[in-house]
Amino acid sequence: FRAVDQVLATTRDWQKLCHDYPQHGTGQEYQLEAILALEFAERFTEALAWIDDSLPHADDPYELLVIQARVLKRIGRIPESLVVCEHLIAHYPHDFSGYTLRSNANFLLGHYDKAMADAQLACRMDPENPNSYLARAFVLLQTSQYEKALVDFNRTLELDPQRYDAMRGQ
Repeated sequence: FRAVDQVLATTRDWQKLCHDYPQHGTGQEYQLEAILALEFAERFTEALAWIDDSLPHADDPYELLVIQARVLKRIGRIPESLVVCEHLIAHYPHDFSGYTLRSNANFLLGHYDKAMADAQLACRMDPENPNSYLARAFVLLQTSQYEKALVDFNRTLELDPQRYDAMRGQ
């Protein structure tokens, strides 16, 4: 936790410096690193607060929205995560992340048809991204399509050999 607190302190110091001396930047340059550190440390409430503070100042909120959807899903606020996913998809319709995250959220809600449709689309959009195949694999597993699920777990591991969830799914 000490390293995370150091990242947060440095980020706050930078924001203050930039407020006092605007020629150095906007103060938002290290927000994403601070938020990722909080997420990694499972300090989700703080991460969400930092995201809420950062979103109004973000030129391109894509990364912040992806993290927000992921954190909300992780802490069980699935309907809120779905709202963020819808926003991601509306503003970044050609990026797989919103579809993968929405697939995960729908999977958790038991909406397997919706989860499958988004996972399929995500796999087509970025065939080199393991997250899409993993999302589809879990839907296939849940719907008793074991052979197809195994193919997707294997594809996930081809793309990311250390992916624990895919190893466990096999």
